[in-house]
Amino acid sequence: MSDQRELRMNIVAIKRVDPYAKNIVDSSAHVAFYTFNKEEEEWEKTDVEGAFFIYSRTAEPYHSVFINNRLNTKSLVEPITAQIELQIEAPFMLYRNERSQNVVTAGAC
Repeated sequence: MSDQRELRMNIVAIKRVDPYAKNIVDSSAHVAFYTFNKEEEEWEKTDVEGAFFIYSRTAEPYHSVFINNRLNTKSLVEPITAQIELQIEAPFMLYRNERSQNVVTAGAC
């Protein structure tokens, strides 16, 4: 499959969840999503795992994160706003929003 065809298929998948999706900015073939358990002070793997995309949108917020979940139908969409803190520590992308602290890890999950 050509890269352009795959890119078009991926943006169509994102638009099913977010009709304002415009272009894919960056991606990773496979990631796993973890949340931080404050009581246990440890990272816990969630049931969200799959292809990862950072994409631009035609409406505010102008960028979002999307994980096309391969484990079930619950994909993850996280708008990138001023209230989100992002930190890259390869192979991890850590982010904190108003609700929780999370990490996305690429590669072996």
